[in-house]
Amino acid sequence: MHTNLRQYFYKTFQSDIRNYILDKLDGKYLKQTYDIALEKNMILEKMSNAELFYLYYIFRRRFPVGVKQVLYSKKILQNALFKQYQKQIHKIVAALETGKSIREYLPYDIGNLRRCSIANKKTDGLLLGWNITHLHLFTRKEREELLKSDKKDDKYIIYVITASDRIFFIDIQDHNHLADTELLSIVNDEFCGTEVNGFFSNEQLTPTEFDKNTLKKLRNIGVLYAVKINNKGEGFMSGTNKISAMIAYEQIRAQLYSFSYWVAENLEPIKIDLNNNGCIVDNVDLHIGFGQGKKLRKRILPDVFVYEKTSGAILVFPENKPIESLLNILKNVNLI
Repeated sequence: MHTNLRQYFYKTFQSDIRNYILDKLDGKYLKQTYDIALEKNMILEKMSNAELFYLYYIFRRRFPVGVKQVLYSKKILQNALFKQYQKQIHKIVAALETGKSIREYLPYDIGNLRRCSIANKKTDGLLLGWNITHLHLFTRKEREELLKSDKKDDKYIIYVITASDRIFFIDIQDHNHLADTELLSIVNDEFCGTEVNGFFSNEQLTPTEFDKNTLKKLRNIGVLYAVKINNKGEGFMSGTNKISAMIAYEQIRAQLYSFSYWVAENLEPIKIDLNNNGCIVDNVDLHIGFGQGKKLRKRILPDVFVYEKTSGAILVFPENKPIESLLNILKNVNLI
């Protein structure tokens, strides 16, 4: 009996996360917020859970979403370009710290969701391989004016790496750094967090210095490689972002299965508790919800919570357990 219940809740909770992602990739929202147009032949609803997860995983790294704490590397603070473009940087930081849209500082060709697909060869190489994306220093209108005046200011961009609540400004450089390991070295030396857990030092696997063309070929055919990033012999395991996305997906699936097991084992106590609080239900229909600052009357909902659909009751666990692990994973992989 518990096995059937466990499978039932496991599928239900997977579906809850799937619906959450579909809601975040709503066509109207994407168009208004990022100027992204969903191609007619790209039907998100027909994607498998894994495909949809991978797409959203890359999307969240390409588009910094929500309020972010801005962190700076020592390298960027010492860069003369940081002072030169301080006015422009201040505008970007103000938008990030208040959660406003930064679409004006994204590349011109950003309006194609398919570019967030692992299978697309035109997906940003730095983003696929190293989780690093970039922002322009000027708005689209300003860039068009710079282009007309033949000024070269727009050749400089800010390279960043994002987490759910932080964004790390790595450096300001031009566009010719697809295979420049200096960016990786800065992140490795200065920024600690789940976004860079691919860094390693391994005596059995020697990092290699590849030229730009070789890196492109390896990435396009999905071959893993270890690229050296500093004179300490530390390297970064890469190839395609498929690896980190797959690991994240498996972590979430494992946690959902564990939580489903807990729910199946504790269903009767849960039902009794609901009844004692005035929620009389014959069949307990539990789901995972995402509050993320939303209010229910005077109460602010948790980022992730469990609710009973029939009665609308929200289950309260001490210290938000046993879904604390799921919440942490979702935050660590930057899904919420």
